[in-house]
Amino acid sequence: MSGRPQPLPPARVRRVVAAVLAGERRRARMSVTFLGRDAMRRLNAAREARTRGIPVRQELIRLLVHGTLHALGYDHPEGERRTRSAMWRRQERYVETLA
Repeated sequence: MSGRPQPLPPARVRRVVAAVLAGERRRARMSVTFLGRDAMRRLNAAREARTRGIPVRQELIRLLVHGTLHALGYDHPEGERRTRSAMWRRQERYVETLA
């Protein structure tokens, strides 16, 4: 890890995942791995944040919530219906609370 401040400190990552697990009344062991700058650039999280006009931190929280919900068995359709799905609405409620 470089000397630069991280967008989401490890304690914040734990709190986000724990909040989703508690909200879903589920217990699980989760492992979260953040990629380096080059790998992350390929995944375009910062570009997505700019496109949406939101901070990178909020987009990272969205990705954490999204991944946690998938790990708990939630799914969504692909395409335009994705953002209207029950999983997406649930995800956005968590993001609104946690971001």
